[in-house]
Amino acid sequence: MKRTGLLAVVATAVLSLAGTGTTTAQEGLLEIYLRALDSDPVLREAEATYLASAEARPQARSALLPNLSLGSGMNGSRTEQIGPFGFGNINFGDEDITTRTRSSRDSLDLSLTQPLLDFVSLRNLRQAEKTVARAETDFAAARQELLLRVADAYFNVHAAEDTLAAEIAARESLYQQLQQAFLSRGRACACEREHCCGNNCE
Repeated sequence: MKRTGLLAVVATAVLSLAGTGTTTAQEGLLEIYLRALDSDPVLREAEATYLASAEARPQARSALLPNLSLGSGMNGSRTEQIGPFGFGNINFGDEDITTRTRSSRDSLDLSLTQPLLDFVSLRNLRQAEKTVARAETDFAAARQELLLRVADAYFNVHAAEDTLAAEIAARESLYQQLQQAFLSRGRACACEREHCCGNNCE
């Protein structure tokens, strides 16, 4: 595998592990997992689903709790008529008649209701308990799946680093062997030239 290909594998694994953050060589699996708990979008989605499902329990339980209601009201009316009765210029009386009427009514209502036996609400509460239990199981499974993904990526990165280090060491060893072979070949050629010229080669 080429060196650039290995570097691409390492970079991809590190980025998939850490999201947009950076990792260091000394960072352990636990630190990476704790950071992934805060930034992994799949786990955030599972957590949001769990929190939404968990609201089913208090909503179902609220139908079985006492209900206290308070209400108030105020009604009022006022009627006032001044002047003689009549139509147009025709009056039916000589004296002015004044009529005033005023009435008001205030009310305050307080009621407390408690269902004694509500089979529908009890059934809804049992279904809500099952929904919440299933959501808790799904959320725990999402956390375990995240741990597996983080561990897999973590060990893949270290395996790629080891492979890269081994390839670099092999290339350096090959380079040294080629350099020694080139020097030996050059020395052999020099000895042949000196031998041809009648000189002794050590």
